[in-house]
Amino acid sequence: MNKLTGVFFVLALVFGGIAYYEYENSKEEKVEKAREAQIIGWGQEELVSATLEKSGKLLKVERRDGDWWLVQPFEDMADQFNVNSWAGDIATEKGAKLDAKKTAAGDVFWAEYGLDRDLTILTIENESGDKAVVSFAKNAAFDGQFFSRYKNDVYIAVRPWAGVMAKSADNLRNRDVFRKKSKIEKVRMQVMGDDYTLIRAEGETWSMQDDESFKFDLNDGTAFGRQLSGLRIESFVDDSSALKNLKTFGLDKPVGVLTVSMAGQGEQQLQIGKVAKKAGQEDDKYYAKASDAKGVYELNAAAAKALLKRKLGFLNKQLPFQFDLSQAQTVELVAKGRSVMIIKDLAKWSLTEANEGESLDVAKLESFLSDLKSLSARDYLPSQKGLKFDNRVVIRSQDGSEILNFAWTKKQPDDSMLTGVSSLVKTPFTLSAAKLTALSADQFFAKPNSEKASKADVSDQPSGE
Repeated sequence: MNKLTGVFFVLALVFGGIAYYEYENSKEEKVEKAREAQIIGWGQEELVSATLEKSGKLLKVERRDGDWWLVQPFEDMADQFNVNSWAGDIATEKGAKLDAKKTAAGDVFWAEYGLDRDLTILTIENESGDKAVVSFAKNAAFDGQFFSRYKNDVYIAVRPWAGVMAKSADNLRNRDVFRKKSKIEKVRMQVMGDDYTLIRAEGETWSMQDDESFKFDLNDGTAFGRQLSGLRIESFVDDSSALKNLKTFGLDKPVGVLTVSMAGQGEQQLQIGKVAKKAGQEDDKYYAKASDAKGVYELNAAAAKALLKRKLGFLNKQLPFQFDLSQAQTVELVAKGRSVMIIKDLAKWSLTEANEGESLDVAKLESFLSDLKSLSARDYLPSQKGLKFDNRVVIRSQDGSEILNFAWTKKQPDDSMLTGVSSLVKTPFTLSAAKLTALSADQFFAKPNSEKASKADVSDQPSGE
């Protein structure tokens, strides 16, 4: 290469670099302009309908009496927040108007920008019937930008327009199972063979209908009411196939049927089906079909389980331990094979002759009784025959009548839970093991004497009557 050729080569590189730099800068300038100008320029509040046509499919929403509704591809109430957010994006998203290339006849050369076919078309309308139509090319122009057409001009639409175009009916559909939450008055529950009715009192307070003897747990009632009114749809199932294959969703034999009565709105029945989990799935699947909806939808597994409560699920959790400690005169404890009998004489606790030679740790006894009083059931269990209990505490009053007969054992797969039964409630229950797992009769002796340990048979459970 001679010197002259080398000079021309260097100059070509320099000018080529400058041209590329200017080209890149021009792209940046276009993007900057796109951040400055709204393409449509309407106010969000002006929109009364929006239609998105993409790949031959229609998505349409319209405002009715102040609320947004889906109109296409099916009719349903829309999620107000999501549609308002979408409408806001439509009204305010920006773009840069280009000096478009034109044909000899002066028409825009649409094919140059991919705006001659395979378009995504957005049409919005205001209350006066005025329409605005924006078309988008199928392929991105560069760096996530899109060529678009508004009226007879070409724009570079900024990246957020991709989110506007990606919307689907599932994105905008109302996912509340119960649309009129404040109107819910009562619920008939048909769950696992139980059939009972819950009624809503004032505010968030619930109670059991026609069963005044039932010790209803107000906290559970409040939690249930919130779960019911806040129940959301996890995902929608194709309407046409779902109704023909209810067995696929466990809806041929529902695990629960909830009939919800709403003030001035009639009833809405919700059938819930369960499909056992398959390999690789973390939980069972729960599907629902509502009487006022055409399709089937999936529910969140945890939310479905929380609603599918048997009647016992609303029994007061403090009931097994609601005894009057002030009336206690004797305490008999059997734990880990050892027993101790403690009596109160002139307001002072002491050991009986059965534990002669031992000294009572009164502080530990009083701490134990206080802990016992604060216990509560976690869940009530169906009647389980043949339960054997390893540990027991019996508290009696001065006349010898039982104040509390509580027995417990480790029968749950979860190490943090125990199975218990109390004379104050007629059904077994689970409870936290935290305060009972390490309990031993020895701990009440100030000076344990293992030689005088007495074995005890505690297999008989309290009658619960």
